[in-house]
Amino acid sequence: MEHDHDARLKNARSTKLPRLAALLVAVAGLGLAGCDDHAGDPKMQIGANPVLPALQQYLMPPMRIAKVVGWGSDETPAAAQGLQIHALATDLQHPRSLYVLPNGDVLVVESNGPKAPILPAQGHRYRLGTVIAGAKAKDANRITLLRDIDGNGVAKVRTVFLDHLNSPFGVR
Repeated sequence: MEHDHDARLKNARSTKLPRLAALLVAVAGLGLAGCDDHAGDPKMQIGANPVLPALQQYLMPPMRIAKVVGWGSDETPAAAQGLQIHALATDLQHPRSLYVLPNGDVLVVESNGPKAPILPAQGHRYRLGTVIAGAKAKDANRITLLRDIDGNGVAKVRTVFLDHLNSPFGVR
């Protein structure tokens, strides 16, 4: 009796494996169907009369999010010979843009994004994208003023210039 049970269990597993393999191949095929390397020559897509590729409809539009990479405690980006790099400020909440004032002060726009309604189908993808991009900063939506007093490339003064903004993006 135990032998029959083991044989039936083994038979059931063997019929499920081909179905699972076919499902995985179908999902991979759908994912690859969205890929397209026929966008044309980029040099032809600029100028007064660009030749742009045709629009494409996607079941699930491609989403490419840059990986957030911060500086480590002992790491800095590489600089050309004779130049130095210093972090003007750290611990900014999703900085979006910078504006250097005539006196050398720097305005940093920190934005958390709008609190717009999100459709249920888009919600999971939107939340995943914001987490990957590091865009869920709770204390953002402000403009911060940075001032380097002694000229060493590190801001000694850091103060909120404007606060309680709604998804600020740029400064002019």
